Amino acid sequence: MIIVPEAAIAGLVTAADCYDAVEKVFASMAKRSAYNFPVIREAIGHADALYGFKSGFDRDSLTLGLKSGGFWPGNMARASPTTSRPCSCSRPTPAAAGRWSAATC
Repeated sequence: MIIVPEAAIAGLVTAADCYDAVEKVFASMAKRSAYNFPVIREAIGHADALYGFKSGFDRDSLTLGLKSGGFWPGNMARASPTTSRPCSCSRPTPAAAGRWSAATC
């Protein structure tokens, strides 16, 4: 597994790339060829924080999507709007049959 630091993301994936990916998966969902798996959303028992895990699959692009992260309601009061950033998209790579590559947006 390769973990990509958040600071490196802007050099690897543009905002336009992310918007394009989201637009394509919404189109696939409209055709019913993409779907979401059940969402996990639980209180973690500290500072009114919540943990969430969301995922889905797009059969058109063979893309798995995953977002796992926390929501910390106190962050806005501390001028820290980041509440839940981690997310990734994975798709099979022809050069590595059976393996998946990942990008984080």
